[in-house]
Amino acid sequence: VVRFGFGQTLSPDFPGAQESRGIVHDTAGLNDDDLARVSIGYTISVTPLQMAVAMNTLANGGELIEPRLVRALLSEDGRREVPRRVIRRAITPETAATMTRILEDVVTRGTARAARLAGYTVAGKTGTAEKLIDGHYSETNHNVATFVGFVPSTRPELTILVVVDDVARGGGAVAAPVFQRLAEATLLH
Repeated sequence: VVRFGFGQTLSPDFPGAQESRGIVHDTAGLNDDDLARVSIGYTISVTPLQMAVAMNTLANGGELIEPRLVRALLSEDGRREVPRRVIRRAITPETAATMTRILEDVVTRGTARAARLAGYTVAGKTGTAEKLIDGHYSETNHNVATFVGFVPSTRPELTILVVVDDVARGGGAVAAPVFQRLAEATLLH
């Protein structure tokens, strides 16, 4: 979890705004039930930036790259690129390739079929989180639906994260179709 940037601040591009670390518990203090919950995304909280960075880490062959808000600075003197900075190697290129194939299956055969794009391979993951209301999980279908993915999965150019708050359905039904429309329009551009 930590290798992918969860539980950490990652970007220097938000001065004046406090970037949240999210909530990630030390695994040494977790019991077997807690470890099972973490494996499906419970007992942790991550930011949208951290989700996008984790997906980018897979797209970048296992390298966790510092996220930047600005790609280049333009002035009268020309364009000055902001340098790419590798924070660390989170996983091997082989593991990243295996994970990418698994995430492609999520789109082609799994919960994210609505994210498929004609002529492009997509790798991504749906998510559905029950909302806490007054300290308890909602019993009236208040969810946060997500889909995060990259395209083309074979030579990634674009990562998109879609978060839809307070819906009755999950990420495959709500967020994946939004990803599909955004990716299709952006790739045409």
